Parts: sequence; structure tokens; C-alpha cells
Amino acid sequence: MLRYSDRHNPHYRRFALVFGLVGFFVAVSGEGAVAASSETSGPTYDLSLRYEAYYSGFHVASGTAFIQRAPESYTVKSSAEARGIFDWFTGWRGQARSEGAVDATGFFRPVRHNNSGVWRGTERSTDLGFRPDGTIRVQRTAPPEPDEVTPIPIGMIDGSVDPISVALSLSETLSTGGDCKGAFPIFDGSRRYDVAVEPEAAQFFKESSYSIFAGEAVGCRLSVDRIGGFRTDPSIKTEPEAGESEPDRVVWVGRPSPGFPPVPVRVEVQTKSGRILLHLTEARMGEETISLYDEGE
Repeated sequence: MLRYSDRHNPHYRRFALVFGLVGFFVAVSGEGAVAASSETSGPTYDLSLRYEAYYSGFHVASGTAFIQRAPESYTVKSSAEARGIFDWFTGWRGQARSEGAVDATGFFRPVRHNNSGVWRGTERSTDLGFRPDGTIRVQRTAPPEPDEVTPIPIGMIDGSVDPISVALSLSETLSTGGDCKGAFPIFDGSRRYDVAVEPEAAQFFKESSYSIFAGEAVGCRLSVDRIGGFRTDPSIKTEPEAGESEPDRVVWVGRPSPGFPPVPVRVEVQTKSGRILLHLTEARMGEETISLYDEGE
């Protein structure tokens, strides 16, 4: 059995998950590739997105994502940091980068994923290399703590994907008339879990001072099946108790403007302890910028 550790407080994982949801949403093929359009060449663009997160009404985190798309490749870079009292207690900062290739059949194949972060002064980093045969090279700065996490069964890591490489696949699938339906394996360097996605009825969002988006958005409801790498400490609750339902996780996807591809415009995670909301507050592509912020902010 393979074992991987997670040194971080569950609140870190909760907010990291919310920002990770921005990249979670489309069906994966059997070899760890993400299905997208059947076109042999994809679009080319640079897209920048900015988000703000709230927990039970309090501003707790900010995040950005930068997407570079070429006909046969992609790079997604993201960063997030704590705000307000959450920052005062934790000093949390995190960065992630995913890159890969888009083959002639329209499949997104991750090549490399790395992430790093700081939590209460403790730094950690993970680097994943996705080999053509489906195996994954794993390098981590934090030493393993096998007694603190659930084991990952042998063979369950190979063929999985990193949690943000599917962002472009979602955008292009929705652009070509697809929906949010499928299941795929995720490995983030510490935890292995399966994500199932089901479509949610479209919803119209009114203008708001919290978001640049107004209009109809497509809903993607996510459920998580934990495979291994999660904390075993009974004082740290990482999964529902018997008879308790999974947290609601819905990602709403829409176009900030007619010239933009579909992107996550809102994320909702409802837990027993409170509600997390992630709002899209800025989008930049080409000469067009839509923002809640003053220039230079």
C-alpha cells in the first residue's frame, strides 16, 4: 500500500479544494486523458481570471488563474492567498501550475503538475510528472507520515490526472455543446480520489457587487469518493459521518462576455459548518477586460 501525508489543517484543504474546483469538471478517458472537442486543432488564447472566496459571509481568500492555450498544448497557472482573519491565523499562500499536450483526437494529456504553499510558516511542494504509459513520477518536499493518513492502494495512482488540467477541457466541451457529466480519477500529490460530475439545471444570476458575471450559467455538481491519502486523526473530520450527506459542491460555468470561452463564474460548497462561495471578479482576454477592481488594484 502506498501512503502519502498531508501536513495541513483541514481548513487549508477546504479552501484549496474550492480553488481546485475551478479545474475539476469534465469526463476523463481510461488512460488519464481528458476528453474535449473532436477537432484536430484547438483555439489559441491567453486568459486571466480572478476570484474572491467567502466563508459564512467573511472574505477569506483571493485567487487568480492564467490560462495559455495553443493548438497542441496548454498551460494553467494559479495562485491563492488567505485574506482577513483567515490570513492572520494561517498566512496561507499557494501556487500551482499544470501543463500538457492536446493530441490530434482532441484529448488533453497532462505532462506535469506542481504545487507549492505556505501554512503557518511551513512550506511544502509537490511535483508530478505524467509519463506516456500512464505512470506518475512523484516528488515531495514534505516527508511521509504513514500513520496520519489513509493508505493509497497500489495501482490506484497510475492513470489519474492532476486537479486543474481539466479546466480547458471543460471550457471547450461546453463550447461545443457538451455538458458536465462524467467521472475521473484525481491525484494531487497527496490524496487520491474519484470525482463524479452531474449536470445541474441552468440558473440565471442577477448583477451583483460581488461578481462581474450576470446571466445564465450551467451547473456542474460534484461528488467525491475518497480513495486514500486523507487524515486518519478522528479530531480532523475529512468525510461525512454515518447517515450524514456529502457537502454540496456546485460549479457554475458561463461566459463573462460573448467573446470569452465558458469559465467557472461561481463555486458553491455547502458544509455542515458553513457555506463557501467563490465569485469571479475579473476576466481578461486580448484587449477586453471585465473587472470589479479599480485599475492597478
